[in-house]
Amino acid sequence: MNRRMVNDNPTTNKKLFIPQPPDDREIFWAMQRYPDNVKVYHPHGSIDGTSVFWHNRLWPNILFFAVYVDPKAMDRHFLFHRILDDLTKLAGKFSDKHLVTSDYDPQHDFNQWLHQQGFTLMDKVHCATLNPDGLSITTQNFPTSTQELTVSEALNHPELLSQLLTMSWQAYRDNHPSLSPATVSTHDWQALLLPELVSDIPSLLVNDSGNLIAISLLAKSAQTAGKLWLVNESTPGAANRLFANQVTWLKSYQRSLSICLPQVTLKLLGLTEQMAMLKTTTYENFLQ
Repeated sequence: MNRRMVNDNPTTNKKLFIPQPPDDREIFWAMQRYPDNVKVYHPHGSIDGTSVFWHNRLWPNILFFAVYVDPKAMDRHFLFHRILDDLTKLAGKFSDKHLVTSDYDPQHDFNQWLHQQGFTLMDKVHCATLNPDGLSITTQNFPTSTQELTVSEALNHPELLSQLLTMSWQAYRDNHPSLSPATVSTHDWQALLLPELVSDIPSLLVNDSGNLIAISLLAKSAQTAGKLWLVNESTPGAANRLFANQVTWLKSYQRSLSICLPQVTLKLLGLTEQMAMLKTTTYENFLQ
């Protein structure tokens, strides 16, 4: 569960916390989701810096955080040290073993400074919003007889659901190669996973023996959109074939698609070249 801290001034209008917002920053998402964990810094009267922290039950010994310091602020490096000191004390209070911050590349000044404070790059994720009509997926030769199923259909088949939970958990672990998440029970993973998924799009590929050979799971993003989230396969080429058919489905139902995946998964789906031609942002995670 998330631990929360009372803000220094809970009546402050949080829209004013960042005076000149940069584009596409982690801190906006975090401030909206964890408003009680926001702390502002105003040594000269106006707000010069903002921080927010949170916890994730799958990573119980990590303090996640995001920080923004106004480029026009005075004594910026003093603020850098003060904010990091405060976050380090919080990590100690909660007995956290690591600090992790995320932001889009290029990192803003505070995160660049963190590289000098012992923070190292954990992983990179490439993100883009795609129009399925503009996607052209070349599928690999894949002669195996298969059937596509939705997440809703899988719920009616206990053995298939069990395979889905196992394969999706492995995909989640593979998305975080530098630091494994905590072990959770199958029941808990199911409770965390299923509410996040788009349930009506074909997302599982099953062979003629009834075994799950690929998943391509979309998380809910908006009513007419999905975010490609967890991809895995037990048979080479199966995920690529499944995703190609998903693109066809998305076109038919006029649904849009966002993608946020590491390079290895983009290659698995045959998307590396197309993502390179699109306006793509790179999301970096740093660990201390």
